[in-house]
Amino acid sequence: MKGNQQGGGHTSQRNFAVRPEHIRLSAPGSSNGIQAIVKHVEFRGAFYRLLLQPTDVFGSEYGDELLTVDVSAHISHHLGLAKHAEVTVEFPQEKMITFSSEAMVGA
Repeated sequence: MKGNQQGGGHTSQRNFAVRPEHIRLSAPGSSNGIQAIVKHVEFRGAFYRLLLQPTDVFGSEYGDELLTVDVSAHISHHLGLAKHAEVTVEFPQEKMITFSSEAMVGA
């Protein structure tokens, strides 16, 4: 994810990252997150790896990149996660890593 941060009279681009296992999912329409549609589900033993497509407020897909999220089998079954399911994606602030665009050189 990318965002802008202002300070000292200029704006610098910041990048945000969070590990897939720290992303939280909840029922569609929850207030503290972005809406997404499950595009792919992969069973990996004790957890499922999901590929999610963010959606806008009208439910239309946006962006070219998919989010990768790991969820326990228990959460997956509790939320009824399957291909085409709708979910809310939450990014816990305490797990966010931020870095400047300059750190992305060569990435």
